[in-house]
Amino acid sequence: MQITNSSIMFVAVSLGSGGSEMSNAEEWARSLGEEIKAKQSAAREDAQTVAMHRDIVAEKMPLK
Repeated sequence: MQITNSSIMFVAVSLGSGGSEMSNAEEWARSLGEEIKAKQSAAREDAQTVAMHRDIVAEKMPLK
């Protein structure tokens, strides 16, 4: 038995963000870009908070 396939098969994979489906590549790229920017912003805010706490502790430490 020989199986031949002369047609082209397309497979679409949908990875939704929060249950919503992306309709095209531009929308997916825009969504991914916004998510990356939000994560970077949160990391930047965390770093600023740590620096602020470090400065407060340094002010309270007695000088030797």
